Order: sequence, then C-alpha cells, then structure tokens
Amino acid sequence: MMKQAKTLLHLKLIDGVGDVSIKRLIDNFQDCTELNTLTVDEIANTTGLNTNTVLLILKGLADKSTEAKVEKILETLIKKQIQMIAGDSSLYPAQLKEIAQPPLLLFLWGNAELLKDEMLAVVGTRRPSHYGIYATQKIVSELIDYGFGVVSGLAKGIDSLAHQTALKNRGKTIAVLGCGIDIIYPSENRDLFRALVRDGLIVSEYPPGTAVHQAYFPLRNRIISGLSYGTLVVEASLKSGTLITAQAALDQSREVFAVPGPISSINSIGTNHLIKQGAKLVQSVDDILEEFTYLNLKSRSKEKERVRLTSKEELIYNVLVVEAADIDYLLNKTGLEFNEIYQYLLTMQLKGLVDKLPGGRYMLKA
Repeated sequence: MMKQAKTLLHLKLIDGVGDVSIKRLIDNFQDCTELNTLTVDEIANTTGLNTNTVLLILKGLADKSTEAKVEKILETLIKKQIQMIAGDSSLYPAQLKEIAQPPLLLFLWGNAELLKDEMLAVVGTRRPSHYGIYATQKIVSELIDYGFGVVSGLAKGIDSLAHQTALKNRGKTIAVLGCGIDIIYPSENRDLFRALVRDGLIVSEYPPGTAVHQAYFPLRNRIISGLSYGTLVVEASLKSGTLITAQAALDQSREVFAVPGPISSINSIGTNHLIKQGAKLVQSVDDILEEFTYLNLKSRSKEKERVRLTSKEELIYNVLVVEAADIDYLLNKTGLEFNEIYQYLLTMQLKGLVDKLPGGRYMLKA
C-alpha cells in the first residue's frame, strides 16, 4: 500500500477539508511529513490555501482519533482484501487521470487488472421496458464478444442488467459505487455484488463503511464515464440521473451513444433527446465499434449462422423488438391468424429467438 494513499486517506477523513484543498497540499507536500517544520503562513503561501483550511489540516493530522479511524480502515482493507490506490500507483487507470477531477483515492475490490482493459459504460433507467431489457442484453453480449468490458453503477434496472449480462457471457465488468466500497446498495443486489467481487471489480472513491448519500451519485457518474472509452445510454427519461453520466462523458471528450426508442415511451425521451443533441444512434454493436477501429477489436466467437425468418415470422419479430407481447396483441399488430401466430412463436422458440414469459407473453432473447 503506497504511503501517499495512506496520507490521502487521513486527509479525506478531516471534516471541512475537500478534495481541491487536499490536492493543492499533496501537489506541494507529497507525504505531509515536512508540514511540522513550517509555519501556517508558509504552508498557506506555498499551497494557496487560506489559513483557516491550513489550521484544520494541521489539527486533523495531529488528531489521534482521526489517526485511529485510519488504522481501523486499513485493518478492514486487509481483512476483506480490498486495495487502496492513489494516483502514483501503477494500477491507477490512465483513462481516469485524463478527466478534470480524477479521484484522489480509489478503493478496489476484485480483479484490479480490469482497470487496464478497454471498457464502455452502459447505463440507463431503473425501470426498463422489455425493449430496454432486450437492447441491453443484446448490445452488452455483443460488446463482450468483441472484447470490450462494461462499466456501470450497480443501480437497479439497466445498470444491474449490464453487469449480469457481462458476467453471464464471461466478460469483464466494473461496478462503480456512490458509497463505501463494502456497502451493498441496493440491498437486493447482494448476490450480484458478490459475483462482481469474485469475477469482476467493485470500485469506489469512498472508504469502507461510508453510508449511501444522494450527493455521491452524481460524483460517482464521472468515474463511470472516466473509466470508459464511451458511454451508451439505453433508456432514460429527460430528468434521469443517467443523463448526468452522458454529460460527464461529453465533458471528458468521450463518445456518447444512445439506443433510440418509441416516441410513446417516457424511457425514450432522454435517449432520443441525446440523439438530437449529437449522440450516436445505436442499433447494433457495429455502430459502436466503428468509432473505435484503432483498437482493432475482433469477434471472439465463430461466425454465427444467421437464423433465417419467414416473412410472417418477420412480422412477429418486428413487434417483439419493441416490446413483449401476448398473442392477442400480436393478432392486432400483425393481422395473422391465431393458429399461425401460435405455430410461428413455437418455431421461433425452437430457433432460440423467443422466450415465453409468465402471463402468456413473449419476448425476444438477447
């Protein structure tokens, strides 16, 4: 564990001292050991910090209770096998160093080597439609096939689905938290969290035990986009927090992609707005890959045999691309007879194209 990381942890635990002040201090005094030999005015003049902030820092560094907190956190890190790194670590991702406010500290739980791989952020609404579920599973599985890893925020909905799809396809995935590295949020993602620690990577800029706070999530989003070559938004309302991640990607001069959606869906308002603002429309992984030709990504699977559909199967397929549907809905949309639809759905299930859901509805497989 780097000495600078331990110093940064101590500084971050001092109430009233923010990251900007800490960075100014560290930029001038690597490990803070020489501060005891300087006056408050000398430190203030060297760093540009005001004297009140300098006094807070000096008091915090000398405070035994803060030092005890540091030691307790370090014990937790060792016990749980969590890594703590600062910008001087070889593990600190180069992509993240390029953003305007890179985290001073990163806590890593799982396979830290994933930070060196090509990643794409995949984010979206917490309440996805069947169309959003289908699009996420399809595009993430294709990204994994081409060697891209997936970064997301472990939130309900699209984020969790992106992680799950990556793991299911034995791909690389990183979850960035807006709370302490060991806090499982939301709680229903307990199994997914454990799977990520085992087969992926959990990342946070907050030490173990840091409670969930709404203010942390927008800050978390800059890390999601910062670790990634680009950000794909699958579904989002116009006021969705997902759009904060897209804006962070734009601010970081990273690519922004969006899956178009039906004009009747509230989940499409945000993504369609992004497309109008210049985000690249994505219908398949090819729309993403053509922006990264310099990475020379190759499909890892053999050429898949294209499943051929009859003209009437195409009618059913085109309805299910938009949303899951029952036979009555398909009757109305396709103009086919009941027996025809039933037979074609059975055939499409055998071809591995369609799944039957509870309640008699059908949806496309990813």
